[in-house]
Amino acid sequence: MPFRIVQTKNTNDAITLSVDVKFGHKASSVIMMDHAIIATVPDSFQDLFLGTNNELRDKTITVTTSVMKTTPSIDSDVDYQLDGAAQNYTDHSSKPACFQNGVNVVAHTMEYTFI
Repeated sequence: MPFRIVQTKNTNDAITLSVDVKFGHKASSVIMMDHAIIATVPDSFQDLFLGTNNELRDKTITVTTSVMKTTPSIDSDVDYQLDGAAQNYTDHSSKPACFQNGVNVVAHTMEYTFI
């Protein structure tokens, strides 16, 4: 699982998350803070407010994006963008489109630990 340690600022500036599903038919993301669900968002989305820098310090945000079956020859790709912390972060998750044994969903997970 890709993860990133995020340096926060000592401010109440907002931190936002954007998810862009590059390949796949239907997608949804579950966003958890310290293992509690805080949002469920369909498809790609932009600038979802996660909290302020001060609120997110010492917290962990986990984003699990489930993507429905893509064409078998195309991998499943998701871009994650976190804005508003001490620096902005862009991360990418790519998984092979290996839908076997009746499984037609690929799960991408990104974790952010705020310090």
